[in-house]
Amino acid sequence: TEIYFSRIISDFENSTFRKINMLVHDLINNNKENKIYKYIQYSINKENYKDIQNFNNISLKKVKICNLRKYACKELLNNQSNNLILPSEIIIYKKIYESYYNLQFNNRNLNFIYDKSNVEITSNINNKIYTFLLSIPQSTTLMLFNRYKSLSTREIITNTNINNLDYLQNIINSFLSIKLIYRDMRDTR
Repeated sequence: TEIYFSRIISDFENSTFRKINMLVHDLINNNKENKIYKYIQYSINKENYKDIQNFNNISLKKVKICNLRKYACKELLNNQSNNLILPSEIIIYKKIYESYYNLQFNNRNLNFIYDKSNVEITSNINNKIYTFLLSIPQSTTLMLFNRYKSLSTREIITNTNINNLDYLQNIINSFLSIKLIYRDMRDTR
């Protein structure tokens, strides 16, 4: 059905249908890519990732990559979070994937769209295991609390490079709403 659908769309001359066709092909190819990627052999220079405490938790099976060609989704690349400062726990997966991708396509550039990417974080809170599905900007913000007991909005901006205050407030509110963090009204930083 997918091939038939794809073939019908490619018969149209309209650029919108060409973009849809390209996206459908990209999604089909991504499923194949992810199956291969999960089982590649990799090595890590631990000196580059000194703040990662447990390398045994690194598993490519936790990662799902979605490659979309720029022509079909260029409006996504103008996103707020593309200059995000990533924590090393996320950078390591990004670097492994870049190495894998460059083996196949060394003449292409990858542009990561962090807003449309997800991270699954498992945490032990009060002896209960919780799993959170977060966007990369959300996880980057939350991971700051592994290093700091409290943070001001200015400190979060400095450490993440999320400069859009409304966007950052939405991220913070998502954590406040489930009481994952709390706002200290006495803190005037």
